[in-house]
Amino acid sequence: MILVAVALLAPAPSAVLATVTQTYAKVKQLRADFTQTVTNTTFGTKQVTNGTIKVARPSNLRWDYAGKTGIKESYISDGTTLWLINNPNLTIHQMPVGNSTLPATLAFLTGNTSAYTASFNTSGTYGGKGATVLDLVPKAASTVAHLLLVVDPATGQVSESVVIDSQSNIEDFLFSNTDLTTPIPAATITVPASPSSTPSPSPSSTPSPSPSPARAR
Repeated sequence: MILVAVALLAPAPSAVLATVTQTYAKVKQLRADFTQTVTNTTFGTKQVTNGTIKVARPSNLRWDYAGKTGIKESYISDGTTLWLINNPNLTIHQMPVGNSTLPATLAFLTGNTSAYTASFNTSGTYGGKGATVLDLVPKAASTVAHLLLVVDPATGQVSESVVIDSQSNIEDFLFSNTDLTTPIPAATITVPASPSSTPSPSPSSTPSPSPSPARAR
C-alpha cells in the first residue's frame, strides 16, 4: 500500500517537463560552465571539452570552448544564424541554426519542449542513481532520437542535456556554476570582425566541426 501511495504522489513526466518550461520561461539570462562529451559510436571515439555558455533572451547565445591559452573556439547565435569562430585561425563560418543540434540541446531553455513526448529514463546512465531524467522523443521526424534532461524536480533546473541522434551518437552537456540572475551585457554576445567570414558548406557534403554545439545534421 505504501509503494502504491508513493507512486500516486510522484509527478508524471509531463508535469516535470511543465515545471522545467515554467522555470526557464522566467529566465532572462543564463551563464554556466559546461563539460561536453561527444561520443561517435561509428568510429568508437570520445572527446571531452570544457567552456562557458552565455544566453541572453530572447535568442542570443554564446558557447566558448577553452584552449590552453584562452578561448579556442566560439559559437554565437542570434536564433537564426550560427557563427563558428576559430580564434587561432582568425576565421568565421556561418550556418542556419536549423542545421545543428543546438535547438534540441537547449530546448529546455527556448521553451520548445512541446515538440517532444516525455517519459522517464531510469537507466542511471545520466545524473546518477535516483536522478530525475526526462527522456524526450520528437513528435515529428527528426535526426534526434532522444533528448535526455537531468532535472531537479523541485526547481525545474536542468543540470545535464544529452542529445542522442538516429545513429546513436551522443552529445552530452553537463552544466555547473549556473547563474540565472546576473545580467549579461549584449556586447559579450556579438560576432567580431574577422579577415574571413564565409558560409559553411552543406552539412550533407562536409563533415561538421567536432566537438561543438552545432554538430551538423
